[in-house]
Amino acid sequence: MEKEMKIKNGKYNIYGVLNTSNNKNDLIIFIHGLGGHANEHQFYNAARYFTKKGFNTFRISLYPGKKDSRTLIDSTIATHARDLEKVVDHFSKKFKSIYVVGHSIGGLTILKSRLDNVRRAVLWDPSLKLRKFTDEMATYDKRLDMYIMHWGTDILVPKAMVEEWSSTDTTFLKRFVIPVKIIFASKGILKKIWGDELKNIKVQKSIATIDGASHCFDEEDTEDRLFKETLKWIKRV
Repeated sequence: MEKEMKIKNGKYNIYGVLNTSNNKNDLIIFIHGLGGHANEHQFYNAARYFTKKGFNTFRISLYPGKKDSRTLIDSTIATHARDLEKVVDHFSKKFKSIYVVGHSIGGLTILKSRLDNVRRAVLWDPSLKLRKFTDEMATYDKRLDMYIMHWGTDILVPKAMVEEWSSTDTTFLKRFVIPVKIIFASKGILKKIWGDELKNIKVQKSIATIDGASHCFDEEDTEDRLFKETLKWIKRV
């Protein structure tokens, strides 16, 4: 069964899609990256894959275009984290075990969130520190007081988010307390950006790489391998 839901968080509603299985105990919450949405192929297909494996799933849409939801220009990584916390708190009253999975900046969101009611986390090719803006093909618009990310389709990103994303302060990694698996894409740049920072995650962790995969796991069979690696971690006791 699939249904759209909204969860109140202050003046905004957080939207998402709940897919249910026969198992009433376990829920996986997915959170997308910058400019993403709940129906990107990796999340849409994950909902079907994991419900067949007996998990319920909830795919968050951080800015779905509803009049009572956030827009990207209202957002920072901190607001993403507070929204994720609100979703986890909402579902912790209904499910015994909750897992979180984040892609790209969604992975960074997880690392910066308070997740007391989460059992395990999985980060799909997660962001950490933003590279130099010239490398990211980004420009600052003084009139708008925003950055324009030139990623094929130009995206307006708040200055506050870019500054937070660019911070070299990664001490939050040492404070993360949820067992976590990080799955990198071999053709992406983020594993190199992480570098030695992986050792600053002190909690139980596992690192994997999907060979032949780009950042969104678009290539043939890379998505399937991503799901299998994720399943191994969340089923681990």
